This record gives sequence, C-alpha cells and structure tokens, in this order.
Amino acid sequence: RVYVRTTTKEAALAGVEAGCAGLAFEDSDEGRALAEAWRAHARFDALLVGKSDVTLVRDGEEERVCGTCVALDAPEDVDRCCAAAESGSGDGMLLASCADWLVIPAENLVAAYQNTNTDLVVTVDSADDARASLGALELGVDGVVLCSDSVAEVSELCAFVREAAAASAPRERLEAVTVTGVRQLGPTGDRACVDLMEALVPGEGLLVGSFSRALALVHSECVECGYVRPREFRVNAGPLSSYVAAPGGRTAYLSELRAGDEVLVVDAEGRARAAAVARVKVEKRPITLLEMRSECGQELAVGLQNAETVRVVTPGGGALSVSVAAPGD
Repeated sequence: RVYVRTTTKEAALAGVEAGCAGLAFEDSDEGRALAEAWRAHARFDALLVGKSDVTLVRDGEEERVCGTCVALDAPEDVDRCCAAAESGSGDGMLLASCADWLVIPAENLVAAYQNTNTDLVVTVDSADDARASLGALELGVDGVVLCSDSVAEVSELCAFVREAAAASAPRERLEAVTVTGVRQLGPTGDRACVDLMEALVPGEGLLVGSFSRALALVHSECVECGYVRPREFRVNAGPLSSYVAAPGGRTAYLSELRAGDEVLVVDAEGRARAAAVARVKVEKRPITLLEMRSECGQELAVGLQNAETVRVVTPGGGALSVSVAAPGD
C-alpha cells in the first residue's frame, strides 16, 4: 500500500488517480483543514499522523485510531521496536519514521513484524527508498507513506506497487478441456452481460459455469468483429443462473450481481485481479450449452448466447466462438 503525504494538491490528486491507499496529513488543525479542502476534489482515506497515534478518517465512518507512530532516530530505537514485536504487543498499524533510512533497519523491522498482526508502514522521502522498503528481505513492509511533492514520483511509485502486486498475486489453476457436446437450448433464456468499470485485453475474461466446482473462462468482447464494435468492458456471461467467480475464492450467481460488486478477471495464464461491476444487462437471447471434459475426467458445462461475438478462452490466450464450437475443440 502507498499513502501520499504532500503539500501540493497536484501530487495528492495524482496519488488518488493512481490508486494510492490514501493521503497522510499531520494531525493538527491545519492538517485536518487541508484534508477537508482536498476532499472537495476527490474521495480518499485520510491518515492523520500525530505524535503517538495514527487516526483513520474514511467517508461515511467515524474516525478511529488505527495505529501508533514511532520515530527511529538511533539503533536503540530500532531494537526497542523489534522487542515490542517479539512481545506480541500491539495490533493495527505501526507507522515508523527514520531521518535516514538504511537497508538494515528496514530488514530488521520486517523480520520482527512478519508473523504479527501489526501492519508495518514506514515513512520515506523518495520512491527509491520506498522500493527498497517494499522489497526488504524479499517480503517487504506492508506499506509506505511517501513524502513527496513530485507528481511523477507519486505516479511512478503507485504504478510500481500495482504491477508488483499483480505479478505476485496467486494464480487461478486452469487446465485445458475438450468440448464433448454442443446443444441449442431454448427457444431463449435470460442472458446476462456483465459490464465492468475497466477494459479487458485479449485473453482475459470471467470464470463462469453451470457448476461452481468447475468454471469456464469466458472471453470479453474485446475481439475485433465485422458486425459490431468491440466492447472491451463487457463479458457476455450467459444465463442468470450461472455461477461467476469472485475474489476470495467465492462465487455468485449472475442474477445476484449489482453495480459495485467485484468479480474475478482472469487471463489464460491464471493471473487474476478484482474488477468492479458497472452494470448487468439482461435480455432474452438464444442459449447454447457447451459441455466439456478435462483430461482428468472432470465434467463441466456453460450456457452462453449463441453469437459470433461470444467466445471462450483457449490455451495460449486465443478465443473460440460459441457459434462455431464443435465436439473435439
């Protein structure tokens, strides 16, 4: 997580737009006034940093103390901080600041707090220091507060953290299946298109199916077609009764999805991320049932609209249209 502490509105808004976890301010009348002024331009979580406590201010919630602050001005301070972790004292956030961060103190803190309930967050003055702290002992701190007025530095660090999180995220286990049957159901069914709040790229889609134990990766409508323009935000996901994968190992019925809910976007390599639903469009459409079997004998099925633009992802990131799918594919 990246929090941004800055004196300029431009750097603050750059952090919010880049997806930072929140903005940090001094817990004083001046700091609170600045946070309130910047809320006129964007919504964000605010960390109010006091002499000993950290207070979280979130829209629609009562402000609450979420952690403690420590200043590490000497090696003895680091030793006392690590000893506190070993004693098991303290939950929530520990915000540590140091006038001159060195690799060794950061590594000592990470080692001490890695198996505790404390979120270790450190204050840094540059993106380079932030990257070093986030990579300490190959585990990294839980977050950083970047103190910078540089729009470029804030944006670059947020992008680095986002890309690192995506690269290290657990992958969904995918395996190739063979189509064993193709049946036209009907005459029509209630088909749901899931429109997301972001664009998908070739090879990405949603895990959908008739049985939660085995889901098919249904491609987004980002593929060029001579009949309609691509809709990179849309997955034509099939009947309302189908399951769709959601973050945290959960599934939901398509009929349950509402604007703001999260679903799991997955690519052909199993890389997954959460994406927010913008809307679900339901219409009467002809439905084709694809029946499939894996190499280990696992059977699955998915109902999809019988249309050229509706596709399932194939090994390697290709796409097979439902309208031409046949046994043996």
